[in-house]
Amino acid sequence: MKLVFFDDAKYWRSILGGLVCAAITVALPIMTMTRGALHNINVLSWDERILINLAIVFGAITAGAAHKTASHFPTGIKEKVTKVGSLRELLGFLRTTIFHHRAFLLLQAAVFLNTAAAVLCKRISITKVGTTSETELIVSTLGLLIFACGGVLLGLSVIYKPLNANEKVVEATQSHNTNGSGNGNGNGNGKVHHEDTPLQENKPAHSKALPLVQYPDLSAWLVIISGISLVENAWMPLLSLPGIVVAMKWYLNGKATATQFAGDGEQLDISKTRWKVVPFIY
Repeated sequence: MKLVFFDDAKYWRSILGGLVCAAITVALPIMTMTRGALHNINVLSWDERILINLAIVFGAITAGAAHKTASHFPTGIKEKVTKVGSLRELLGFLRTTIFHHRAFLLLQAAVFLNTAAAVLCKRISITKVGTTSETELIVSTLGLLIFACGGVLLGLSVIYKPLNANEKVVEATQSHNTNGSGNGNGNGNGKVHHEDTPLQENKPAHSKALPLVQYPDLSAWLVIISGISLVENAWMPLLSLPGIVVAMKWYLNGKATATQFAGDGEQLDISKTRWKVVPFIY
């Protein structure tokens, strides 16, 4: 009996995309900034090797879980992808894909540059958080924990969005069908009286508490960047976080680019949240 799970090519492509993203943003800058790392992995410190392994594992799990969660969407709201038949169509498809994902690509570039800067600061021994071995051990361990927390938050956020969007679609569809069907109880003025139904009494969208931030995946990326800097025991790359937050605010202010970061964030009816990315700041 052939398992459908292993026959899902899109699922494995999604996992491969997560692996490539982790390799480019974390593993590649660490190894290229370390002399001899491309030939001998043992020249990397213990915390850097753990960081690379965590990035690859979180990248694969998050990408695969996000694809599996999004695959439960009703077929009516899935995007239709046309097959590419010529080189011109292929170039047009690549240009459109880059345009729709340019915010994500810029974010990945920021993570890549931040990782490279943190590794460089460690290699030339500047802007260290701690000078003693004990302090470096504590800071590196704390950075690994922060990075792991950021990976978990990123995974939960990308899984929560499709699930919540699916609930919104199902709820709206059921409400439309309920309001569009009469029960034969006329009141003489052309209106139809609808009896209370369990669907109208229990609306999960109103009973659930709003999330702390509207775009938790962006918050997760900030946590991940902070964790990488602390793993390398460097505080200078942390100075880039305010600029990254400003760039996020600049993108989120436009309606056309708001959904590029957070997928269906604008459609989940969570715009009433007080904070968008960083609690008590923005």
